[in-house]
Amino acid sequence: VPVMYTVPTVFRWEHGGRHVYITGTFNKWAKQLPMHRSGNDFTYIHNLKRGKHAYKFVVDEEWRFAPDQPTVADIEGRINNFIDVSDFNPYQGDEHFLKQSKELLIPDEEFGQSIPDLDEYTKEP
Repeated sequence: VPVMYTVPTVFRWEHGGRHVYITGTFNKWAKQLPMHRSGNDFTYIHNLKRGKHAYKFVVDEEWRFAPDQPTVADIEGRINNFIDVSDFNPYQGDEHFLKQSKELLIPDEEFGQSIPDLDEYTKEP
């Protein structure tokens, strides 16, 4: 899949557990992908195809959905998390940003440098 048709997406699980995996429609629910632990939180980055995706977490061998993320029920009534990356617009870099915000630019003349006096650093508080 060409890069322009994928969206780098960070998945987060912030509800505890020792071993956390993620799976979903993006891999046809075929494989449980291990998430990376940082403290009590887990993350996983995946390049999703543009579109809508359902996903679920497997926390210590128990299927879970994150209550703080959007959800959708499948046809059998099971609750899954849900993400829509259909309309994602990637960051275009600083050049693009500066073109759009020229009116916000501060002229260089408003900036200056002054060397502080050495005494300012050597005074007792």
